[in-house]
Amino acid sequence: MIHTDDPVLAQIMLHCAHPDVPKAIAEGAYWKASLLLALRSWSSIGKITAVAKLSDGRFAASIDGHWAITFAWDYDFNRAFHLRLEHFT
Repeated sequence: MIHTDDPVLAQIMLHCAHPDVPKAIAEGAYWKASLLLALRSWSSIGKITAVAKLSDGRFAASIDGHWAITFAWDYDFNRAFHLRLEHFT
């Protein structure tokens, strides 16, 4: 189960594709979100991706420099949640 309120990312996680997202981005989003969901400690994130802290307290893991998976981190349960696919210009 993916913890997201983003219908685009939810469809990508089910089908590894979305009609409004370039194929390479959808594949990268699927891979990155899967890895983030598998993590069970904050210290493991640095082993798979660079993460930037956003001004709203969420985090962003870049896919290609313009697209990223953004997420919140639950420090009590050691997991990423509320993942979204976002396009930054």
